[in-house]
Amino acid sequence: NNVNLIQPVLSSGVRVRIQEKDLPLALKIIEQMSIEEIEMSDDKNKPIVLIPIDFYDYSKKACFIGFDFAKQMGGRVILLHSYVAMPYVVAMMPFSDDDYDDKHAEKNAIYKMEKFEQDIEEDIAKGLLPNVKFSCKVEEGVPEVSILDCAQRENVSLIVMGTRGKSKKEAELIGSVTAEVLDAGKFPVFSVPEGMESRKISEIKNVAFFSNFIQQDLISFDIFARIFKDKKLS
Repeated sequence: NNVNLIQPVLSSGVRVRIQEKDLPLALKIIEQMSIEEIEMSDDKNKPIVLIPIDFYDYSKKACFIGFDFAKQMGGRVILLHSYVAMPYVVAMMPFSDDDYDDKHAEKNAIYKMEKFEQDIEEDIAKGLLPNVKFSCKVEEGVPEVSILDCAQRENVSLIVMGTRGKSKKEAELIGSVTAEVLDAGKFPVFSVPEGMESRKISEIKNVAFFSNFIQQDLISFDIFARIFKDKKLS
């Protein structure tokens, strides 16, 4: 072989000699490496559903729909939580920690996300959520900015967001953060009302599509049309 034992840097053209008796093991190793490379490549090309969460009930409802979207699309999920380390701002942000701690804001956010992740894994094990790949992110920043930045960075295919109900505040029928993300018009957004009972796409009977009649809206409509193509909606 042409391996330099003094400076063991393997080139792309390295050749290794093996004994005949070791051939089955060598082939098994090569096959396994090929499978792992394919899996890594597939993960990069899979559609991504981004679900911003704040650990309230409507975040969990968004997960039921978001994970089902990911299953239908053959994709994966990113759960995002953003926190604002400023006491006077936190109270204004639906997707921020209400329990503000000046010194431990990040630690608290990570702790809550880890607990939420465990809940999601348990729901998948129980069959309550589709078994799709998911990852969790905790970021400091204004929620709507963090959501849009993450969506841009990860090149997400869809954002699924829970919204507060009318009982919270009349002005927050949609939710200020959700409204900001919708207004940006950069990504398809599926908004899940707090009072929605459906946990699967197949159970959804009514969908309202909001549009500013821009090019991005046509792309969003096409995505939803393909996902709901076999459903009878009004």
